[in-house]
Amino acid sequence: LPAAKGFVANSFYSGLTPTEFFFHTMAGREGLVDTAVKTAETGYMQRRLVKSLEDLCSQYDLTVRSSTGDIIQFIYGGDGLATAAMEGKDEPLEFKRVLDNIRAVHRSRGEPALSKNELVLTAESIMKKSEFLCGQDSFLQEIKKFIQSMSEKIKKTRDKYGINDNGTTEPRVLYQLDRITPTQLEKFLETCREKYMRAQMEPGSAVGALCAQSIGEPGTQMTLKTFHFAGVASMNITLGVPRIKEIINASKAISTPIITAHLDTDGDPDFARLVKGRIEKTLLGEISEYIEEVFLPDDCFILVKLSLERIRLLRLEVVVQGIPEVSRAVIHIDEQSGKEKYKLLVEGDNLRAVMATHGVKGTRTTSNNTYEVEKTLGIEAARTTIINEIQYTMVNHGMSIDRRHVMLLSDLMTYKGEVLGITRFGLAKMKESVLMLASFEKTADHLFDAAYFGQKDSVCGVSECIIMGIPMNIGTGLFKLLHKADKEASPARRPLIFDNPDFHVTLTT
Repeated sequence: LPAAKGFVANSFYSGLTPTEFFFHTMAGREGLVDTAVKTAETGYMQRRLVKSLEDLCSQYDLTVRSSTGDIIQFIYGGDGLATAAMEGKDEPLEFKRVLDNIRAVHRSRGEPALSKNELVLTAESIMKKSEFLCGQDSFLQEIKKFIQSMSEKIKKTRDKYGINDNGTTEPRVLYQLDRITPTQLEKFLETCREKYMRAQMEPGSAVGALCAQSIGEPGTQMTLKTFHFAGVASMNITLGVPRIKEIINASKAISTPIITAHLDTDGDPDFARLVKGRIEKTLLGEISEYIEEVFLPDDCFILVKLSLERIRLLRLEVVVQGIPEVSRAVIHIDEQSGKEKYKLLVEGDNLRAVMATHGVKGTRTTSNNTYEVEKTLGIEAARTTIINEIQYTMVNHGMSIDRRHVMLLSDLMTYKGEVLGITRFGLAKMKESVLMLASFEKTADHLFDAAYFGQKDSVCGVSECIIMGIPMNIGTGLFKLLHKADKEASPARRPLIFDNPDFHVTLTT
């Protein structure tokens, strides 16, 4: 074996050993090739994303529609907020920061501090005003939850130092602890409302192009390598650009299909082994001491001697069992909540069979294969899987994309009722426009077919408008103006040149 299996311990200054030098060249070359291959991969991926998403646009009724009027989302990102206006993680504002800012700016010295109950009641009375009705319920709930947590904090502080709520405790300085005054509270709620209203998505925004760029750009910074699954020996999972490509292409057979199965009793390692035995396929050879052919003068047969010790060790109930599509199952130990919890990671495809296995909690069983999930659980589950998988891959590479972009992409892939990949086949099912498809791939084929079948093109998408050189209906082009003209709308018909008898030569027979 080479020294240290390829680890380069020396610097260029101290001098590399011959084996180190050789491994160093290998690693360096791999890095260069990887970079060269990656730019082509991600560039093509981004082009496909842009082509499929370019004509999506937020409308005046808050829906996101394609240029042909198909609804992709009923409200952009589930809340209608613009991604550029986010503070914090995917949220329109960070309450604590806003409150600290208000406290610093508006000291309001002459006012008394609010007690726990006063804080909640004052906030509720302010939020009942008409200007707060424009916000979504979920947003108002978030504010209420924050105010509630602040009131609990005030109560805890006052209980700790024995401060009463009627303002008679001495020394008076104690009332400065966790102090919120009515003016500060009012300013805080006003600022929250203002920031929320400013974060609304404007009609006409090219949300599709924004989504394509937000997913394509981090892709150029990802490395192509596969990652090791944390805490599981030899469980490799495809990540990085190849994984994003698989998800976007809606591949039927992915390179590392893994089903995560939670168990009915997740604290018992013995139970985990039992369920693992039911899922993983066990072959006869694994549990027999020997298998041999026996030839007798009047008979010939195969003699199998089973090893009870092996069967007891593997915890098998029925001899030779399991799901044929599963290559293996690994018991994964979660130690997040302090105590050990066991779940199974199953390498293989048959999600339905794994969910139906006795001892597996079916409601908490997921797969990373979109096609398999769609087949087993339906289109909504497939959409959720696409969202989770893209986010998981990005997070593993230390990148965070706003969830609204990922939601828009997965909605586009699933809105037709089946999972369509962003490839020339999926695109042909998503889009009707001939010019758009011709501008993407297989130009001659599309144009030939369209001419042969006499197809019409309504020239409403982005690509078609650019080809024809007319303004597109996205952004400022979304706005339509109705104008009442003074003069007659339809112009008078001019006589055709063929209707003039002077130009007709009479035929003599």
